[in-house]
Amino acid sequence: MYYAILNGETITRSGTLQTLFPNTSFPLVGPDDSFKEENNLVEVLETIDHDSDTHKMVFCDPYYLNGSVYRVEAVEFTSEELESNLAAEEEFQSIQGE
Repeated sequence: MYYAILNGETITRSGTLQTLFPNTSFPLVGPDDSFKEENNLVEVLETIDHDSDTHKMVFCDPYYLNGSVYRVEAVEFTSEELESNLAAEEEFQSIQGE
């Protein structure tokens, strides 16, 4: 899981807990809320709302948006990807019909 350290709405650092806090041990469930609050630490989201018929999620540098930090963005499919998706869906439907 990725985390970000915030200064207001600015991401000062991001990475795994081991990268951000190399001399600190954490339980398997991760840091508790008080540690997160004391260190301005938030979880980085790896999904974003998008229309999966027209867009795909692509990893990117972390960014702050509407109170959350993301490391994915929704990008429109290229025309080639749209054609390929349509062909795959048609093939799947034909197999299901057999």
